[in-house]
Formats: sequence, C-alpha cells, structure tokens
Amino acid sequence: MLRRLSLPAKVSVMVVACLAVLTVLFGVANVIVLREDGARRAAERQESNMRVAWEVLGAYGDSFRREGDSFYVGQQQLNDFSESVDKIKALVGGTATVFMGDKRVTTNVKKPDGSRAVGTVLARGPVYDALFVDGRPYRGRADILGTPFFTAYDPIKDASGKTIGILYVGIPEAEFFSSIDSLQYKLAAISLGAAIIIGLFVLWMSGRLFAPLKELTRTIAAVADGRTDLTVVGLDREDEIGRMATSVEHLRHAMIERERLESEAEASRIDQEQAKNRQAALDNAKAEDLRAFVGAVEVGFERLSAGDLTVRMAAPVAAEFEPIRAKFNDSVAKLEDAIG
Repeated sequence: MLRRLSLPAKVSVMVVACLAVLTVLFGVANVIVLREDGARRAAERQESNMRVAWEVLGAYGDSFRREGDSFYVGQQQLNDFSESVDKIKALVGGTATVFMGDKRVTTNVKKPDGSRAVGTVLARGPVYDALFVDGRPYRGRADILGTPFFTAYDPIKDASGKTIGILYVGIPEAEFFSSIDSLQYKLAAISLGAAIIIGLFVLWMSGRLFAPLKELTRTIAAVADGRTDLTVVGLDREDEIGRMATSVEHLRHAMIERERLESEAEASRIDQEQAKNRQAALDNAKAEDLRAFVGAVEVGFERLSAGDLTVRMAAPVAAEFEPIRAKFNDSVAKLEDAIG
C-alpha cells in the first residue's frame, strides 16, 4: 500500500506514525508517573487519616478490651457504634472500620444492599498475617467487598500488648485515579489533535518540498519522448533536488547534442547521396557521348571504305572528341583532293 502513496503522503505517514509512537510512550510514562504520584499521595493521606481515626477513638477512652462478644474503648462499647466511624468519615472522608479480632463490629463500609458490612470477617492473606502473625501495621491496596481501596490497618492491642482488634481506614482508588484518568483522556485528546495538525502541516510542507520532483519527473518523461524545448525547474537549488535538476539539464543538453549530430549525419548522408547521383549522371552522359561518337566514326569509316570520299562527320560531338572529328574530316578532305 505504501508503494502507491506519493512521497509527501509517505513522509506524512512516517511522521504521524512516529508521533503516535511517541504519544503512546509519553502516555505510558505519564500514566506510570501520575499513578505513582497518586499512590504516594494516597499513602500520605492514609497516614493522616489514621492519625485522625486514632484521635476520634481516643476521645472515648485510652484503652481497649474485649469482654466476650463485646469490644470496648474505655467504657464505650464499639459493637454497632456507628458514631465513631461516621465521625472519621466526616472529618477525612473515605471508609473506616473497627474490627474485634478479625470481625467487623462497626463500619461505614456498605454492602451492595446498602446496609453496613457489620459481622463480615477479614479475609486471610497478607493483611491478616501482618496484623495477627507479625503484630505490625499494614499499608497497601486491597479489595473491600469487591472495590479496590488504598488501605491502612493498625493493630488494636490490649493492656498486655496482645492484638485484639484492628482499626482500618481506606480511600477508594477511584477517588484518586478518576482525576488522573480524566487528565489522561485530555492529554490523549490533545496529543491526537497535535498529531493531526502536525501531520497536515508535514503533508503541506512535504508537498511544497517535493513539488519540484513531480515537475522533474514530467520533464524526464518529456525528454525521453524526444522533447528538448523544456525548462528544467530547480536548477537554482543547492540540495539533492537541485543536483537532480542539474542531472536532468545535462541529459537535456545531451539529447540536444545527439539530435544535432544526427541532423548533421543525415545532412551529410543526403549530400553524399546527391553527389553520388550527380557523378552517376555525369558518367552516364559521358558514356552516351562516347557511344554517339563511336557510332559516328563507324558510319564514317563504312562510307569511306565504300569509296565515298565526300563523307564528313558533320554532327557535333562532345568537346573531348572534337579534335578527333576534326582530324577525321581533315584527313578525308586531303585524301579527296589527292585522288582528284
């Protein structure tokens, strides 16, 4: 397909293709940088949110304990105590949950039916191991009831240092990445528009740049057909097109010189042919004069041998035979006088 395109179109396609590759690479790099920056900002916000969450719970007491199926901070039972997690959400946004062990006892995370996800348990995995096996906080990403979140989990420990629960805060990834995705779409649209504009500009510029090539192509075809009365464009240029134009001009002059030589050769051939014809005509005339003279001599000698002394070669002959005719006539006249 590319073979059928003109040079300006090929240049434009290559430029647009390069721009497309650069745009894709720029877009990928941009996505990586923006998402890394989003993850960093999310981590910083998570730490801030976790501090606020601890301050909210700290307002109800400074120690945690578990009594049977009840979970307390100070004297405040946390089971189904939505005020604490709702206050955290009101202050910092996102989601918050208090776990008794690995079971959610109060949360503002909603299930698909709109109810709070109280009573659900933390899935076994890296988060569970970090909190209950290693006794350390966990920071990272996790799916909360099917929705991806930036998450922060801190172990809740009793007076003896045993992990008896978890304090969780989270931010939906979409909350951070929606603005990034919007920016990506805008950048993609801008890049596409720029690629189209640049492609059209390159097409226009390459059309102007390669216009002399089209004219040179037509000139070469005309010269090949024998036309030499053409003006070669681009002779004043100093680039490759100018050198091509110079070559075409040399070709045109070579064709003119060839035509001149052919014309001279034809004229010489005609002159030689005419000279040959003239010589042949001259030779034929001489031969005819010779035949006429010989015929006249034969007639004269026949009459003379018959005794006719009055015979004379009266008919005019060629100048070269005139001396012979004169001597013949003179000799016969003397012979006639002598015999009487």
